[in-house]
Amino acid sequence: MRRAILAIFLVILAPAVSRAQISAEGVLFFDRGHYWIELAFRGPAGRDTIPPDPVRAEFEIEKLGGASERFKPSKVEASAVRDGSPVLVLSSGRLEGRSCYKVTYRPMNAEPLVIDSLCDPFCAAQGGFECRGKTFFRNYVAAAFRRDGDACDMNQFKYEYDFSGEKSSASLVIEPLFKTRGFAIEPLFEQSTVAYSFRTSGKISTDKRSFGIGLSKSIWAGDLRLSIGAKYRHDRSALGLAEGDSVVFAQCVSAEGRVRFDNLFDGVNRYCVSVFKGVDLGFGCAWYESDD
Repeated sequence: MRRAILAIFLVILAPAVSRAQISAEGVLFFDRGHYWIELAFRGPAGRDTIPPDPVRAEFEIEKLGGASERFKPSKVEASAVRDGSPVLVLSSGRLEGRSCYKVTYRPMNAEPLVIDSLCDPFCAAQGGFECRGKTFFRNYVAAAFRRDGDACDMNQFKYEYDFSGEKSSASLVIEPLFKTRGFAIEPLFEQSTVAYSFRTSGKISTDKRSFGIGLSKSIWAGDLRLSIGAKYRHDRSALGLAEGDSVVFAQCVSAEGRVRFDNLFDGVNRYCVSVFKGVDLGFGCAWYESDD
């Protein structure tokens, strides 16, 4: 009787012991406006493997540092890298830049497997050492041109010149982003100048100066990113004429709601020719007032 009980115990425990010996390592990737996580698994013999029938419910992603956030990936799919090794790709629109993540894999009848410190190259690993040059670049250079969670909105400084000599323009846009208690605050300053040269009337320049502020709040509802926000903007436009400058003042107040589904194009974004970010549906109202 004792032998039978021991045999049954070993049979029940064997799958768990076998799965517990699986190890994994991962990398956080970024390309064409998208972040995703790739996990490479190794079996007990050190060979490349893929867990059988992986599902979203078995994986949990946790953002490290600051306000901890846990969520399930929107999609889990098997793929292969260039050398033919199999990997699991975890997709989610919640993955952001300058962040580190931890992935927990919880298969049935087995101990959880934790893959830790999957970091954006622009983010120092938790507890890791970073040279001063890289810290300066990450905090001041990259941060000025890339805003957290959005690879599309950028500050800009540019100068344009038309080789025909008929037009030249310069613009400066500063729009930083501050986050506090779940709200995003966006001050705005914009200065732009366009000069036109005409053979008959000479040179005419237009100068526009704007400032404003925006307040928004975003939450996740499954794979949907829901946002609501309000903005105020004040414009001063001046047209340089021979008889004197013509100055017009205007102001605008707007309210907007937005729905984003970042993972709609995950399938086609695996191809290098695809640069789709997602779909944004916006709706709102704006009130304008001008003295002209």
